[in-house]
Amino acid sequence: MVIKDFKNIKIQEANRYFKEIIFQSAHLENKGITYAETINTIEFYDEAIKTIPFEKVAIINGLKRAYEYIIVRANSNNLPNEQDLLKINGFIDEYEEYANAGNYRNKPVKISGSSWVPPLLDVNQAKQLVNDLSKIKSFDDGVKLCAELSKQQLFNNGNKRTAICYANLVLLYYGYDFIQIKDRMKYMNKLVDFYEDQDKFKDLLDYVKENSIDKNEQTRKDK
Repeated sequence: MVIKDFKNIKIQEANRYFKEIIFQSAHLENKGITYAETINTIEFYDEAIKTIPFEKVAIINGLKRAYEYIIVRANSNNLPNEQDLLKINGFIDEYEEYANAGNYRNKPVKISGSSWVPPLLDVNQAKQLVNDLSKIKSFDDGVKLCAELSKQQLFNNGNKRTAICYANLVLLYYGYDFIQIKDRMKYMNKLVDFYEDQDKFKDLLDYVKENSIDKNEQTRKDK
């Protein structure tokens, strides 16, 4: 159930922390993106493209466009679904020549640092997975959505960024806090542990909750 007051509050917070959310998501790529580069790309794109490596600018600008879409979309009455996921990946991977942005992965993939090999799902399987995971009832479900999308590697590129962006859309839509990743290495280590062992999700969830405390969770339960 969507509680409109909580939803409006969370969308306002997402607007307030817009640049920080983009920086945290961009930082997942381990490209050495700084906060200053993030701000310059968001606010002064034409100048940033002249002084900041294009790969960094492309990552930041893709996330900027994705989060602009997310904040508007979260205000909609329509439930988030796999079409939103595809659109978000389209923003994130727009400048990746071989990514086939906005379309599901069409070739096998391996994950660096993990023995987990994601299955190659057909379009109907991917759609069913995304729509089932999107029916969240708590902040914990939103984190599980993010973790599972990262694990399944549905796209040729940008899976972690796409997963966290889409999860944040779903969380904002239902009036929950957005996921924040303040320590890339801790998050990545716990995420890879989850890839290897589903029972490790609790460790990942605990870490994310430390950074993304939903102060309205108990209030929701009391209503």
